[in-house]
Amino acid sequence: MMDVNIEKSNIGVLKVKEYLERENYEVKNVSHNKDYKGYDILAIKNRVSIKIEVKCSSRNKGIPDCYSTEFDSDMKFTADYLYIVRLDEDKKPKSIEILSKEDIDKYSLLHKKKKIIKIASKLKTDLKNRAVGEIIEL
Repeated sequence: MMDVNIEKSNIGVLKVKEYLERENYEVKNVSHNKDYKGYDILAIKNRVSIKIEVKCSSRNKGIPDCYSTEFDSDMKFTADYLYIVRLDEDKKPKSIEILSKEDIDKYSLLHKKKKIIKIASKLKTDLKNRAVGEIIEL
C-alpha cells in the first residue's frame, strides 16, 4: 500500500509541473535528487531559474508543515516560491496557492526551529484571508 503523503506529494509536484509547462517554463523535478535541498522543482524561463517547493493538502486552508531542510540557518526559506496544491475530497487538484520567499520570510521570526517547521500561524491566517499569496484555480 502506498504512503498517502508520498502519493499526495507526487500529485502536487505533477500538477505544478503541468501548470509551469503551460506557462512555457522548462521544468526539472529535482525532489528526489539529494543534491537539491529545500525545493522540489527547478523551473527555467528566459534563462532565469526559480526554485519551487511544493506542498499538497486536502485541507482548504493553512500551510502544510515544512521541514528544516527547507530553511537556511537564519530561518529564511531556501526556495523562491512555495506552491500549495489543494485537493478536493476525491484527491483531485482544485487550486494552487503561491507564496513567494518574501511572503514566507516576512514571518520568519515566528518559525519554530525543529526538524519540522511549523509555519507561523499569522502567515496561515493571512493566506486564508488572502492578504498574501496568489491563487490559481484549476
